[in-house]
Amino acid sequence: MRNRTFADLDRVVALGGGHGLGRVMSSLSSLGSRLTGIVTTTDNGGSTGRIRRSEGGIAWGRYAQLP
Repeated sequence: MRNRTFADLDRVVALGGGHGLGRVMSSLSSLGSRLTGIVTTTDNGGSTGRIRRSEGGIAWGRYAQLP
């Protein structure tokens, strides 16, 4: 089995979230359009919950879902 390089790959998909995915995507940016990132997101209510309690209203992420 020979060693493969990024040049041998048709496409690369990176899965993740947070700072780690950003660092991986940045490191692989030379792949250009052959690189795809799938970002997983969750919100445990941490900072958004504090903002909602202090300022009132809905969570910031919910504004994108408004008609």
